[in-house]
Amino acid sequence: TDDLLLAADRVLSQEKLPNIAYHLTALGLEEIGKAELVGISHASRSKGEEQGWSSKHVEDHAKKLFWALWGPSFGRELITKNQIEEFQGLAQNIHETRLRGLYVSADQENFVPPKDAVSVAAAENLLSLTKARLGLAKTAQPKEALTDGERADVAWFLTATSVSSARDILNVT
Repeated sequence: TDDLLLAADRVLSQEKLPNIAYHLTALGLEEIGKAELVGISHASRSKGEEQGWSSKHVEDHAKKLFWALWGPSFGRELITKNQIEEFQGLAQNIHETRLRGLYVSADQENFVPPKDAVSVAAAENLLSLTKARLGLAKTAQPKEALTDGERADVAWFLTATSVSSARDILNVT
């Protein structure tokens, strides 16, 4: 992740390519999210239990971004529908912005070249956020083994967050 952020910084400052800097930064943020997923999954498994949930979901870009952003609050704050939806929306926005900065859209009416799809300010903001999040990740203590009750709660939550929205998670209409 350090290397991705270093490259993003250089691409932004020296080459003036905010779309590429944004992409590299988003990749770094995803790696932080992947570490969160692996850590939570590891802490929630019983001895000898196969790795399950995280191995199935570590390739979902928006899910990794969600966990990078929301991970520090897991187990430290009351989980709310609004909180989950806000982080899901932010993760999805980061992912979609990255895609606009990498690929040409088939939408001829609203055509924007990828190099113009991401502003310098957006790339700088994501880079700052990701550097701060990486600093937090580096100071975090490894997740310890959980009690059976905590493990059951985490298993429920990991399954619940694999659905499409917080409304589905909390069965709210």
